[in-house]
Amino acid sequence: MKRVTVWKTGITLTGALLLALATTAAAQPGRGGPPANAPRVGSGSGTMARDRVEVQQNRNQLKQDRADLTQDRADVLRFSRMLRRLDQAKEHGDQRQEARVRNRIRMFLRGEVTEARRDASKDRQEAANQVRDGARSDLRDDVRDTAKSRARLARERSILRELRSIQPDVRRGDKRASAREDRLLGEFMQLVKADARESGRELREDRGERREDRQQLRNDAPDRQRDQDRDRARDGTGDYH
Repeated sequence: MKRVTVWKTGITLTGALLLALATTAAAQPGRGGPPANAPRVGSGSGTMARDRVEVQQNRNQLKQDRADLTQDRADVLRFSRMLRRLDQAKEHGDQRQEARVRNRIRMFLRGEVTEARRDASKDRQEAANQVRDGARSDLRDDVRDTAKSRARLARERSILRELRSIQPDVRRGDKRASAREDRLLGEFMQLVKADARESGRELREDRGERREDRQQLRNDAPDRQRDQDRDRARDGTGDYH
């Protein structure tokens, strides 16, 4: 579900590394600096290279967003069918079918908890990367996503533990335990639906960022062309004519 946002309003990781390299070279002339005829940071060739990397990253992210949304929607439909089958088995007093459906539900819930754990770990790493790279413009969103994914993981684990603890009473036909099972499964369904909505939101946000960055690329096209022209005008010593 949760993804790496690749179109940023701040400096990119590639840009941060190149800027650090240029700063080091300027502070220590002749000591490990780039060759005189190497492309400069901010030059047309360097900017275009970064643009190509970001365009490909954005395409990959949108592809992953669409796959996540498709999977999350499928999870909602799958879980809904399981709950309907459990209700039907209860209505017909088919205890054997109830046991089979509950086993499938248990496996599904465990898979969702595993996914939530993976999402929480990914969100935490993305927030750490923002701090490391100095790209703080999106840090607030990453912190928000981390808090949401951790809360989801904690609640799903809690529901799974409680369902496990009441199963002996459910099997004995305890009505209060059965009613509690229904409420817990209904709450888990709401979490699954919320996950699908979050995936849809992330896809919309990434599409919006892609449109904004396409517009920015169009606006920056004249500057990039000037940089390319200056690169072509340089002589072998790195000086301009």
